[in-house]
Amino acid sequence: MKILQGIIVLGLLSACSDSENEIKDLRETEPSIEQQSSGYVKTPNKTDSTDSKVEATPKKASSSEWSYEVVLISENNWGYQLSQKGTMVINQTSIPSIQGIDGFDTKEKAERTAKYILNKLENGIFPPTVDKEELDSLGVLRD
Repeated sequence: MKILQGIIVLGLLSACSDSENEIKDLRETEPSIEQQSSGYVKTPNKTDSTDSKVEATPKKASSSEWSYEVVLISENNWGYQLSQKGTMVINQTSIPSIQGIDGFDTKEKAERTAKYILNKLENGIFPPTVDKEELDSLGVLRD
């Protein structure tokens, strides 16, 4: 029985020492093409060199990557479309964070919101959420 316990302990110790080497090896590898193109590259946490945690570092989008277009949905209903490198990513036909299907009542309000959301995207915030308080401070809610 003691022999069996000794074998189990020996097996556990050898497994633990192998996993430490694997972690060290993973830290030394370069990011894959998929990680680089996804906009997130995992980098070691610089605050503690003994810690094996990694943090995602978003790549900041350049302003030329993103564009917007204000669109008329129906009479007195405006929305916007946000595109990245010419590909539409967001088609907002109603006021975000507000219950219902109504769009903005003026082109200017839709444009103001599109620019606000675009700024979030350019700063690496995705998805670019917006709440009712932010919309109210922009003055874009329906009267």
